[in-house]
Amino acid sequence: MIISSQRRNVKRDNKGLQIGGGFATFALMQWINVPQSHNVQFFKVPSTMEDTMKALPFIRHSAVFLGAGLLLISGACSTPSGDAEEGQRWYSMHNCYACHGRQGNDGKAPQIYPLDMSYRHFLGIVRDAGSPIMPKYSEEKIPDGDVADIYAWLTRK
Repeated sequence: MIISSQRRNVKRDNKGLQIGGGFATFALMQWINVPQSHNVQFFKVPSTMEDTMKALPFIRHSAVFLGAGLLLISGACSTPSGDAEEGQRWYSMHNCYACHGRQGNDGKAPQIYPLDMSYRHFLGIVRDAGSPIMPKYSEEKIPDGDVADIYAWLTRK
């Protein structure tokens, strides 16, 4: 049997379990060995109209959850629309220029114009500090709307 011969390749040492390259191979071998009585089939494709009608609630719920998940993902990945002119004003008012320079590329701190990173990454740096020298800015100190405007200004063409 193929699986039995592959199990002989299982070695134990102080590094943990190794099987010719990875634990995934071992897990796959165990899954293949699952007796048919364990019914690991997730969803049977309907073959008749009656079976299809019985499966509709499951399919409908799956579609709803899939759609909701896609909406959540697209919302988390989107960039808020900011106003670049307001961003320039907020950049000055929040004293970003003190370290990054008036245009974002002529200060002592890293150059941030032209900005080449996602909004989520930029927001993470603003909130959690990009380096030990840069302070953290809470939403109370620099609101998300101001950060979006500053991002729009720093990513302008």
